[in-house]
Amino acid sequence: MGVKHILGLDDCPLTDGEIMQKIAEAQKKDVRVIEFPNGGRTVRLSFKGINPKGIMKDYEQRDEDFSKN
Repeated sequence: MGVKHILGLDDCPLTDGEIMQKIAEAQKKDVRVIEFPNGGRTVRLSFKGINPKGIMKDYEQRDEDFSKN
């Protein structure tokens, strides 16, 4: 089962890789909504909450501080 099918983008002209790249770029830029063409419609993906990379950065820093003690 591909990314396009999971996201309901079966008629989207983009490849699975292009879709994943757009999602990764949006995450880096902390974009909350991405729109994809899907046939004659537009599908919107919404991302809410805290950027996971920020969470992991804090976690990794605390892990380093802990191992120093």
